[in-house]
Amino acid sequence: MLSKSAQRALIGWEAHGTRIMTASFLTKKKRVSVDIIQGYSSQNNIEEGEQDKLAQ
Repeated sequence: MLSKSAQRALIGWEAHGTRIMTASFLTKKKRVSVDIIQGYSSQNNIEEGEQDKLAQ
């Protein structure tokens, strides 16, 4: 879900498995491209105290 301006700036995206993706955007200033890397890691198997430490 991207705003209209982000949709126009999106160069492309690629999934790297089920938990990691990259997206490339073209900026307005100097036409520089920006790469975003997003990762997801489930914490369902971590004890509650450990989750609090990771959140800090």
